[in-house]
Amino acid sequence: MRSFYVRRKDLDHVPFQYYVNSDGTARLLDDGYTGVFTLLPPKGEIDTFYVRLTNELIRDMAERWGILQADLMRVAAKGVEAWLKGDPIPADHFYGPEWLKLDLDWFPRDPDGAPSMAVDPYSFQVVTDEPWPSILDWDFDRPRIEELGPARSDGNDTPVFVFGFTLEIFPAMVIVGYEQMKHKVEQAGLNVQVKMLPLDDLPATLHSLFVPLELDLAARQAAPAAQVYPLAEMVNALLYDHVLLEFKPASMANLT
Repeated sequence: MRSFYVRRKDLDHVPFQYYVNSDGTARLLDDGYTGVFTLLPPKGEIDTFYVRLTNELIRDMAERWGILQADLMRVAAKGVEAWLKGDPIPADHFYGPEWLKLDLDWFPRDPDGAPSMAVDPYSFQVVTDEPWPSILDWDFDRPRIEELGPARSDGNDTPVFVFGFTLEIFPAMVIVGYEQMKHKVEQAGLNVQVKMLPLDDLPATLHSLFVPLELDLAARQAAPAAQVYPLAEMVNALLYDHVLLEFKPASMANLT
């Protein structure tokens, strides 16, 4: 048995509009509502999971079952539970490994056909049949690496690329740029970490900081020793490949 501790991650202020598919291309999401959840421990390499409810499903739930905006997170939480438990979900209902779509064709249902809703979508536990250690063996109060404050570096830590934001300035394109850079690093097999973090919580091993133009000055003040790249357009930025050249072996760099 394996247990996951799931917490709602408050990103309601983020206007999710895009996702990045397997080839690193940004695609529009279906119009709707997104629930975001943190998983402890992670499932594989996924520690944040997104559930998108389409507007068609939202309207249908309101008309047929009286489920309104305040309860959408409860429906989204059941989507996370279904995924963690390995319930059969149509392949075309995933935007990507960590993005699930709920629409009129598929959503978690109660025996009477109504949408399933979590009792507490903000903090809950999911027990699966996977033969893994129990959640009791996991310190779920321990902050994620991304949430730790600046720490002293021993000089041997992996360099980190950060896509920075503040609570006041957090355009959706920051998320798209982060996903694209993460995809490029994984495809190249580079020893670089890619993270999305607020400017007041940057790691000691920060190498490059990518931010929207509006955060140029704030980013340079927050990370005076790092390379800061203020970008007007964060989707498919040519700069990403240029920055990665430093970390590629010479033979690979000559091919790009």
